Amino acid sequence: GYLRQEREERGVDVNRDFAFDNLAGSCMNSVGARAINELFRRHLFQAGLAFHSGIEFLGYEWSSRGMHLNGYVAPDRVAFAQATNGLSRYAGAFANTTAYPQGQISKEIYGVMGGLNAWAYAASWSRQLKVRCYPTSTVGVYPASRTTYNNSVLRTSLTLVETSKEKTPPAATLGNDAGLFDPEGQGNGHIPRNLRIALQVVDTVEPYARIFRVNGRDLAPDIVP
Repeated sequence: GYLRQEREERGVDVNRDFAFDNLAGSCMNSVGARAINELFRRHLFQAGLAFHSGIEFLGYEWSSRGMHLNGYVAPDRVAFAQATNGLSRYAGAFANTTAYPQGQISKEIYGVMGGLNAWAYAASWSRQLKVRCYPTSTVGVYPASRTTYNNSVLRTSLTLVETSKEKTPPAATLGNDAGLFDPEGQGNGHIPRNLRIALQVVDTVEPYARIFRVNGRDLAPDIVP
């Protein structure tokens, strides 16, 4: 975990342990992946952000190695590209950084097997590469039925955010709350710009929209401040 600066759980990379583009015995072997799986089974997540570091980049699907090698493109690629471009502009730049570059994960970085992002996006509906897991780990029995999904539960737009080239950026680059909502604000840094894109994702899911008229009939406001 992050606190211990350990990527793996009992030798298992949690971000390669999901039921998509994977082997049946090589998924859901970690408690971490199982916990995330149960959350997604219980709740419908429309959008989210997966924070990493090592470079600076915003990425969208496909992140699956198999989908990339077979030449598949995500059916929502145009919307993904527009959304990540908007996130990049709102994040802004600071010090020696630039605005986040964006692109398809498997093209601009690399594709993986069993990754969280592709699983969260497509394991419900894709006819290719989804799998039922038969874990081989020793952390307890986990039935294959827990990786059998209906066609709506896993359709999440999960954006990859590679936040920084350094795993532990210098404190001077973290930023502060001066002009927090301004991408050109004096306090911009790693933390403010990622707070802004998180808020923008929330707005994307629940936009501020009001319907004034339906079929020629005026509607009274139904939200009282």
